[in-house]
Amino acid sequence: MAYKLHPELRGRFEWHADTTDAHLNGTRLKARTSLKAVPTSVLRKYETACSPQKRERYDLEIEGNHSYLANHVVVHNSPETTPGGRALKFYSSIRLDIRRIETLKEGVEAYGNRVRVKVVKNKVAPPFKQAEFDIIYGSGISWEGTVLDSGLERKVVTKSGSYFSLGDERLGQGRQNATAFLREHPDVTQQILAKIQADAGPDQVVSARLLPTAIEVPAEEKAAEEEAPADAESNGAPARAAGARAR
Repeated sequence: MAYKLHPELRGRFEWHADTTDAHLNGTRLKARTSLKAVPTSVLRKYETACSPQKRERYDLEIEGNHSYLANHVVVHNSPETTPGGRALKFYSSIRLDIRRIETLKEGVEAYGNRVRVKVVKNKVAPPFKQAEFDIIYGSGISWEGTVLDSGLERKVVTKSGSYFSLGDERLGQGRQNATAFLREHPDVTQQILAKIQADAGPDQVVSARLLPTAIEVPAEEKAAEEEAPADAESNGAPARAAGARAR
């Protein structure tokens, strides 16, 4: 294992098995003498205290394989890393494992990816749930595609061969044409969402787009504020008249 250490650290950290214990005999003694030293990073090597918040690690990949140089030690591991720079894994409350399972193409031109997301860590809800959706280049997650998937799962949308249908209405042939139809006809998308919401029950909100939009909510609040002063003035007039009569 010494060859995996950085040249300046080789031979500096020696360890020898202790064979003086009285309870060692036979197999135990043989096992103890066969133990070998395993190189580890030594925090005393650094001048300052090495707390988790200040610990820095830079990995350099060795071209052509999955070997990395981490803290002067060559390690063999997966090239997958958690994004976030120097963030430690146990600091995060939620960790998502995102993998591409399909490349979406139109002819020979790729326009997006089909991805599977698995919740590998969750401190605020049950983990290990999975979801699949499309990520389109230049626009992000395909919302119409998720509506189509939910409709198929709830049997609101039916698929016959390569054709997608909502009742007797054809949405299109192929997934790309069906999502394009939903994008061009938001009223049909709302019908699918309403049926999914009715099947899910009142205690579960399927989509925030079924709720009042950001433009509608301030309009409703403004109308309520305009009505409130009028009611106050109408209620205040009889009170002033009663006070005048009392005087």
